[in-house]
Amino acid sequence: MDLLALKDFVLVAQHGGIGAASRASGRSKATLSRHLAGLEDDLGVRLVERGANTLRLTDEGRALHARSRELLLEFAELREAIQGRRDDPHGQLRISAPLLFCHMHMAMLAAQFRARHPGVVLDVQADDRQVDLVDEGFDVVIRVNPPDTHGLVGRCFMEDWLTLVATPAIAARAAGEVPAVILSSQKTQGHWTVQSNAGGRQIAGSVVLKLPSYVLVRTAVLEGAGAAALPHSLVDGDLRRGKLLNMGTVEGSATQIWVLHTARRLTSPKVRAFVDFVSNRFRTPE
Repeated sequence: MDLLALKDFVLVAQHGGIGAASRASGRSKATLSRHLAGLEDDLGVRLVERGANTLRLTDEGRALHARSRELLLEFAELREAIQGRRDDPHGQLRISAPLLFCHMHMAMLAAQFRARHPGVVLDVQADDRQVDLVDEGFDVVIRVNPPDTHGLVGRCFMEDWLTLVATPAIAARAAGEVPAVILSSQKTQGHWTVQSNAGGRQIAGSVVLKLPSYVLVRTAVLEGAGAAALPHSLVDGDLRRGKLLNMGTVEGSATQIWVLHTARRLTSPKVRAFVDFVSNRFRTPE
């Protein structure tokens, strides 16, 4: 199999057509078309269905694209290792992380990592969905309580939990029913079960406000709108300054935050450097 033809096939597949791939790479459409046809002849299967203005991968084309991206990455990393650049992180590092983590930590992490590794350009996307690293071209993802790490490896670098918090005035009403602020995505509930130094108890809540993010919920709680269960890391400073009171840890809310990447045999220097940096920065004991 011609490696250059395989690279051009991946280029065409990524950009959805020969014209778009040519514009993005500077390679001629004739060369890309010739390499694509040659690869099909070599394999004896049709890899794309060609329309007047569009190009669609066949089942065989999708299978080859899924496997060849990883193969080409390994070839590139092997070349770097042979050339003695394995310990020199460089190039673009694409990262997907949850919106709240980005708001709280990513700007600081990115700036500090960039200062340590100036050869790496970080491209961070804030997204709460489960992105596909290979299909969408990400090098690293940050995930909260990942349900399945099949095909991925990495480290748990941070642990968190939900703490029920409120202003002192709202917390003083905990013996009765308190106004509750919750996420828009949450189901309305009648109470929280919390654990504190005094033991376990239930605190009744009546929903008065639904907001789309923890950042907005925290702001509303600080303004006295009601009580809310928020990530402890988000309200730790408010608790220490006395702006909010800790009403207890929400039962069953333990959270692990992982940094993950594909389980390739050769891990690129930039990925390895970022995983090590994040893990050391938070220093969660194993």
